[in-house]
Amino acid sequence: MANCPESLGDCDSLEVVRFYGNQFSGNIPGGLWTSLNLTTLMMSDNLFTGQLPDVVGPNLSLIEMHNNQFSGEIPARISSWENLRVFKASNNLLTGKIPQELTEIDFSGSLPSTIISWKSLTILSLSRNQLSGEIPAAIGFLPDLVYLDLSENNFSGPIPSEIGRLRLSFTQSLFEIKLSGRIPGELENAVFDSSFRNNPRLCANNPALGLSSCQAWTPQKIEQTLIPLNCCSLK
Repeated sequence: MANCPESLGDCDSLEVVRFYGNQFSGNIPGGLWTSLNLTTLMMSDNLFTGQLPDVVGPNLSLIEMHNNQFSGEIPARISSWENLRVFKASNNLLTGKIPQELTEIDFSGSLPSTIISWKSLTILSLSRNQLSGEIPAAIGFLPDLVYLDLSENNFSGPIPSEIGRLRLSFTQSLFEIKLSGRIPGELENAVFDSSFRNNPRLCANNPALGLSSCQAWTPQKIEQTLIPLNCCSLK
């Protein structure tokens, strides 16, 4: 195992960095994250640690950092990563919620009028981390997103109906999460037949998804309470 040399962060002329599939460990040099000309950073399948930076270089469009040991929360200032198109961070130790700042959407009107950040994102893969909370509805308004993988995290609550707006050309993955409620109608498609497995509190009307029928099942059972008649003044 070896650390990535700090001097790499001083190479302002770098445009593409690939050191995936090695045994590098330690932190990524801070200067590399913010390198002005860097467009591609591929560092998957190593032993890198540390946290995600608040700021990255203005031209960085692809980050592949899956299968490492990055930890901590996704920073709120991730909204400044405006030119990012591909973000693969699965199988790390990331915690906390997906920040609402990820999309910074103005929800006024029937459709969002502005999408400030991550408007070019096409691939979002955050599987096998320790992320929690609800899935932000704002993800459904990312205009170019075609692949979404949030599986094997600690998300809870319903799948936002806005996710059904996405024009996904690859099967999304939301399996092994503590989700509940009805699958958005747009996702009741055989293409997604393996996307929701191991979510016993989800329901759908399409039997091809292998989930309980929403017509025969409700995620929150109404508890019946017996009230003794002698507590009331009946006439």
